[in-house]
Amino acid sequence: MALRLKPFLPRGLFGRAALILVLPIVVLQLVVAATFIQRHFEGVTRQMSEGIAIEIRHLLAEVVAAPDLAAAQARAAELGRALDLVVSLPGGPAAVADTRAFWDWSGRVVIQTLRARLPEMEVADLLANTRQLRAWFHTPWGEMRIEVDRRRVSASNPHQLLVLMVLASVVMTAVAFVFLRNQMTPIARLAKAAEAFGKGQVVPYRPRGAQEVRAAGNAFLDMRARIERQIEARTMMLSGVSHDLRTPLTRMKLALSLMPEDDETEALSLDVAQMERMVNEFLAFARGDAMEEPVPVDPSALVAGVVDAAARAGQPVTLAVVDWPPPGGPALLRLRPDALARALENLIGNAVRHGSRAEVSLLTRERMLRFVVEDDGPGIPREQRDEAMQPFRRLDSARNPNSGGGVGLGLAIAADIADKTVTLVKDTQRNLPLRPETHRRIRLYGITGQSDFTGTDPSGYLRIAQEALEEAGFEVHVFKDVRQRIAEGEQGVNFISVLHDEANAAYAEKYDAAIVFANVAGFAQEATVRIHWSAPMAAEIPWYVHEVPTVFVSLCQPNHLIDVPMVKTLIHAHAPSREVIRAVVEKLQGKSPFQGTFNENVFCDSFDARL
Repeated sequence: MALRLKPFLPRGLFGRAALILVLPIVVLQLVVAATFIQRHFEGVTRQMSEGIAIEIRHLLAEVVAAPDLAAAQARAAELGRALDLVVSLPGGPAAVADTRAFWDWSGRVVIQTLRARLPEMEVADLLANTRQLRAWFHTPWGEMRIEVDRRRVSASNPHQLLVLMVLASVVMTAVAFVFLRNQMTPIARLAKAAEAFGKGQVVPYRPRGAQEVRAAGNAFLDMRARIERQIEARTMMLSGVSHDLRTPLTRMKLALSLMPEDDETEALSLDVAQMERMVNEFLAFARGDAMEEPVPVDPSALVAGVVDAAARAGQPVTLAVVDWPPPGGPALLRLRPDALARALENLIGNAVRHGSRAEVSLLTRERMLRFVVEDDGPGIPREQRDEAMQPFRRLDSARNPNSGGGVGLGLAIAADIADKTVTLVKDTQRNLPLRPETHRRIRLYGITGQSDFTGTDPSGYLRIAQEALEEAGFEVHVFKDVRQRIAEGEQGVNFISVLHDEANAAYAEKYDAAIVFANVAGFAQEATVRIHWSAPMAAEIPWYVHEVPTVFVSLCQPNHLIDVPMVKTLIHAHAPSREVIRAVVEKLQGKSPFQGTFNENVFCDSFDARL
């Protein structure tokens, strides 16, 4: 039950504090109202009804004792005036049964009290005139009707106390909300400042609020200042290293240019060039993009500039496909141009170094942009791909370092920049992190689209995800639909058998968590690209979100929530590349933070998608 209520509880500190404040007030109001109505209000009504019953009892005794009808009428009229009762003898036709409004709680008490005190009462009517009580009594002279003002038998205006109590509570709650918001605002500002700083942005922040909040704010400012000083010191040190190293390198190059050309001077020139490349790559890696702010950039102009610069430097690189800007879309995007240019330059450098040519493409997807660098080189062996992502690792270490190779930082720079695109859109059930110690058995699903014009294998991402999860220590069980099982030679497989094997009560006993990777790509001209399941009631549809923690990873299309609003944890990875998928697996385990951002369009204007 707790798990089912958890998604509906407030996620923020203000919402939870407000719930803690409002819930006791509401419960107290209900308890007080119930106690007042049941005990006080009904008790007062019963006492007043008993008083009227005594008066009616006296009136009935006098009427019964009268010698004839005329004397009875005279005596009833006299006592009626004295007791403020309207008496009719005979009283006319009586109602069929006791009548009252269904919401008239006090009327129920009135009728019960009169019947207990006056056995002669035949019927009571509280509905014909809500301001009066009409009752018929049996006498020797016929039916006698007595009309009593309703205010004499039940407490008048009982709602006034309740309304006053509710209004006072509303006013005091509103005042408490104002003070509570004032206390929560400094905490929210501190959280925003910390989140922004974690993404490399510095926003103005001044500690406010309670003493504890101010202490936390001052501690954050001290921490931020220390980190900024460290970054500044590192930048100054690197600037000094750059100046100190480049000056002797320049002198050496000048001296070599004045020396006669022979084998020794040529070898020395290559050594100097290698040292210069090492210094430049080290500075680029250490500098990163932490000091660069996102600015509006034309992606097509940026990639064209990088390709032109590489071509002017003699590199065999061409610009293949440029799918930008999208129809009706903006021409500029907020990017870190220097960091992106460095990543492209490193990838192009690796491509032309190990291949004969390279092609660069700019592909637009729905709310996503892909920079693709392709070459005809031998590629990186599968077992060495992780090693290639590590700084200062060169896979061609046996080769001549003067052949143009780097120092092993190019792919590390590209992977670091790709890591910053992974975005956590929501985690409403707090499913993360998933670690082998707590969620060892993983059910892995792949939702694959068709191959596009780049010729990339649309299902290759699933093998990369499986390898990354298994290397992290997970036990991975890959789901296969009917088509895949038949292709592997299984006999007697159909939609029903697959659904029966997958969707059963033992799911939570077999798996500790489920991870869904969706690689469904589209083009800029498409407003929406929907998920196509293997069958109308496919077993891979995330019905299992209520069974085990489920994580949905969108590799290309960020608007998948319109098709899977039931998922509680959604990650945008924006590309099905090996580097990005491995970054996702790292973040799933909580080993690195999510640094990407997203906009409100991801929820597809659906309330269910936010839960």
